[in-house]
Amino acid sequence: MEQEIKEQVNQILKKELDEVYFSIAKKILNDHPQSRYVPWMLAHKMSPKEARVIDALPDKDWTPEIGELKVSKAFAEKVGMDKYDVDALILDRFFSADVMTNHEIGPVVRADPVQWMDLQHSPVWRERNGRAYYIVLQMFLEDELAPRMEKATEASRLGNPDWVNPSGGRIIPRYDAVKDFPELLPIENYKTILQTCELLTMIECPCRFRHPEEKDPFVCVEANEAAKLLIDMGFSRQYSWKEVFDIIQKAGKKAPFVHTARNNDMMDETNTKIVSYSNVLCNCNVTACGVLSNMHKYGSTQKPWNYYTKSRFRAEIDLDKCIDCGLCEKSRCMFDAIQNKYYIDKGIHGRCVNETQCMGCGCCVETCPTGALTMKLVDPPESLLGYHPPKPDAERDEK
Repeated sequence: MEQEIKEQVNQILKKELDEVYFSIAKKILNDHPQSRYVPWMLAHKMSPKEARVIDALPDKDWTPEIGELKVSKAFAEKVGMDKYDVDALILDRFFSADVMTNHEIGPVVRADPVQWMDLQHSPVWRERNGRAYYIVLQMFLEDELAPRMEKATEASRLGNPDWVNPSGGRIIPRYDAVKDFPELLPIENYKTILQTCELLTMIECPCRFRHPEEKDPFVCVEANEAAKLLIDMGFSRQYSWKEVFDIIQKAGKKAPFVHTARNNDMMDETNTKIVSYSNVLCNCNVTACGVLSNMHKYGSTQKPWNYYTKSRFRAEIDLDKCIDCGLCEKSRCMFDAIQNKYYIDKGIHGRCVNETQCMGCGCCVETCPTGALTMKLVDPPESLLGYHPPKPDAERDEK
């Protein structure tokens, strides 16, 4: 079977291509360099005739009355096909993630390589694409997107002396590890975040799908507009916040992963209500995540905190309660923060938490069998971009 898959990968990558596939790939890649993989993946799943229709988008005669994923008669005539067949093709390419809706100009090529990549495992298309296709997709991530991600991160840091918060997002601590802190803010309370969302769904994580050896892949949480898109594309159904919370709580105790969200989630001026939040609520591990695996597996020089802002918390250990079972170090911590040292005052070797390495995710804390590991609050609320510092009394009085 392995040799057969290799041959199928070679068949995809050695195919002679029509120029139209490079034209579509250029639109998908946007400002990314030309790809060694994307044109060949497109050729694997659409004929040159179909590709020319997609490449001809957008339809300059489109109006909202025509429909989101439909074209005008003039466009159909331009590409030499029946309008019904063109509409059917565009709908099919919506499910394959090559086409998206634009409320102002109608159907267009999906011009976002990361989003395009993450929508490739649609249930409608995965069997049609075949396993070899997804191996090529992973090659695209490892060989092209990951190095670009590292360069962009490094450029952001070097070009901004005040750089503090990575563009990748931030860590939300595991709920059970921090739920009893009275200082816990809404945008770092996982349960509150889910309760605030108007629409939720869960799908098979696209990163884990590209790594079949990963367990419990259904941990990717999407909210609001992203949830609607995925439901419309047939990825999943609507979930209640409690369904999502219970599934994630259970899965997170079986295998470690970190909650991530945007850095610019916002609260109101009282810091008691979330008013803007992420549409994508990833639950990432370092072996499969498209961001963290760059640091863990592909030789990136960046540290995890250069990709994601740490939470305001760090783990700490009570040696008197620690039974040295090793669960935290061997099975739970993904960032090498659980280490060993000699405690001079106690005359013993024991485990410790390296706060520089600790991302404040809480994975080690929630499964510690004796409660030796707990979280401590180390950063002020001002470290969160969504926090509003209290206004001076005079300014409040004016209002």
